[in-house]
Amino acid sequence: MLFRSTLLVKARSELAVAIDAIDAPWVLPGRVVPVVGNNVNATSNVIHAVDDAVEALVDTARRVDLSSIGIRAGRVDLDSVDRLASTLTVSVDALDRVRTVVARSRSPWLVGQVTERLDVLAEQVDRLGGSLTNARDVLRVLPTMLGRGGERRYLAVFTTTAEARGGGGFPGQTAELVFRDGAMSLGAQHRSSELRASPGETWSITDAEEYIDRYGPYRVDSDWRNLTMSPDWPTVAGVAVQAYRQATGTEVDGVLRLGPRAIAALLALFCAVMLARQVQADLKSAHLKVIPFATPHKTAKMQSKY
Repeated sequence: MLFRSTLLVKARSELAVAIDAIDAPWVLPGRVVPVVGNNVNATSNVIHAVDDAVEALVDTARRVDLSSIGIRAGRVDLDSVDRLASTLTVSVDALDRVRTVVARSRSPWLVGQVTERLDVLAEQVDRLGGSLTNARDVLRVLPTMLGRGGERRYLAVFTTTAEARGGGGFPGQTAELVFRDGAMSLGAQHRSSELRASPGETWSITDAEEYIDRYGPYRVDSDWRNLTMSPDWPTVAGVAVQAYRQATGTEVDGVLRLGPRAIAALLALFCAVMLARQVQADLKSAHLKVIPFATPHKTAKMQSKY
């Protein structure tokens, strides 16, 4: 869950107490008293708006299931992504209403304590609302990025810090990631030494004049291995799209850079799966049990198990 529903439920119960207090009959006359009325009305309006928002957040927390957008059988369920985006929209809209009520409630007639509470609330709403809005916006564009309505092809650039270049590392290998309706497949793969302009020629690179002027002496417009001379990855990615198209004839929709940490994580994941399968096969054929990580201080204890 994006946030704990138990905490939100507790917040609702506390808000119910506050609403009962601010809407009590003996408080009503204060609404028409100058200055007092400004503070009472502002407090009441904000509490009711927050209560509505918390109700929406509780519903969202209960309905959100992040596992529903995981990869199953090599595919992401794009319909589940749409449903999750719609669910988050309800909470985003509720927080927007709180933001509006807080802005309208501000007045020079408010006492310091009320103004301070409005400031704190506004900051919290902005922080939470910003996070939910970003998540919602990503989910809205994710289906298109994953190939809904047409194929999407991305270029993964694997870099190594054996040569620092502009800080992103040496781009030693590339691989195309192809998405169709949420399913991913691996496309063409190339070594960086294969991605070069024809002898005596250069790639036609546009919208990167400063990049070419600064790094042109390093042949960034003809040799893929030098593209990462700049530390500005968005610029490098834009150049990479153009260079890759001219070097291979393939148009890609975006570029990802995977450095040593990302590569290590992928190796840990896939090597662990491959190792587990191999060990399982070896055990099945040899009818043996393997003692993992056998060290002198563990041997006696592990021997008792095996």
